[in-house]
Amino acid sequence: MSIEWKEYAPQGEFFDELFSSPGNARQPAKRLVSYMSSLSEEDIQSRKIAMEATIKEMGVSFTVYTEGGNIDRAWPFDMIPRIISRTQWDKTAAGL
Repeated sequence: MSIEWKEYAPQGEFFDELFSSPGNARQPAKRLVSYMSSLSEEDIQSRKIAMEATIKEMGVSFTVYTEGGNIDRAWPFDMIPRIISRTQWDKTAAGL
């Protein structure tokens, strides 16, 4: 079983980089959505586990000093990349 994007509905009121509406991928994200649709749930889960293990093994972490205890936390990482158009990237790059 693969991801059923037609059933996907974002929670809350925020801008969704992947979809303009349920099942309707934005132009820059169409190839990624198509690829991810070809993966099984097991494929996605195994990649997620490998990603989280790699972050832990590499020691990628951060500390929130204001909470006390100075406990290192694993870096939160989303396996679905942010996808933006070339036009959006050009504006971002110009601002940097």
